[in-house]
Amino acid sequence: MRISNSIIPVLNLSLALVDPKETLPQCWKGTNFPPESAWVPFEQSFKIQHNSMLFNGDSSREISAVKASIGKYAAQTGVPAELILAVIMRESSGRVDTICGDNGLSCGIMQVQGPGSFITCKERPCSNEVIDNMVRCGTVGGCPGQTGSNLATCMSSNSGLFGATASNTGSVTDPTDYAVAQYGIRQYVQDIANIMLGAESATWIKLDQQCFS
Repeated sequence: MRISNSIIPVLNLSLALVDPKETLPQCWKGTNFPPESAWVPFEQSFKIQHNSMLFNGDSSREISAVKASIGKYAAQTGVPAELILAVIMRESSGRVDTICGDNGLSCGIMQVQGPGSFITCKERPCSNEVIDNMVRCGTVGGCPGQTGSNLATCMSSNSGLFGATASNTGSVTDPTDYAVAQYGIRQYVQDIANIMLGAESATWIKLDQQCFS
């Protein structure tokens, strides 16, 4: 997610209940994305993603710190913990020492533009403070040097039900098809949707190739 100067909208989702046992993972196109009522609850979703985070090199302590910070800033801002976790998994697979993207501009587990070393884990184990900074910058914002927006701002500036992040580029190019992006990748919203329905990274990455080939 490039939480950049242009806000990433959180879109209105109002479709019928989706049974994750029957629909996971799947192609999501147009405006057909799962409503909040279909999301896997945070505790269950975190358990699902836990193994991916361990596989990517996170320690149990680091993973616990990520979970604690998600809960902290979800409670503070009203941004659903499930959405924060989905963005983290989509941006970095939860790997706390993930490299900075966008030519070094976007850093941390939520790949936020601007804060740089403030949200960069320079040595392992990564400190609880740096992990907390990563989640705070991506969810609340206001971090030193931050040029990008944050999920709380995105949600407060969009009416309607909680939804999935529209694009990793900060815009909705086509309101009839959330997969259309002027920049970035088409499958971003689909990935967020499937993660919130309980998909592990290996399954939704493979599906992307089928849905957008």
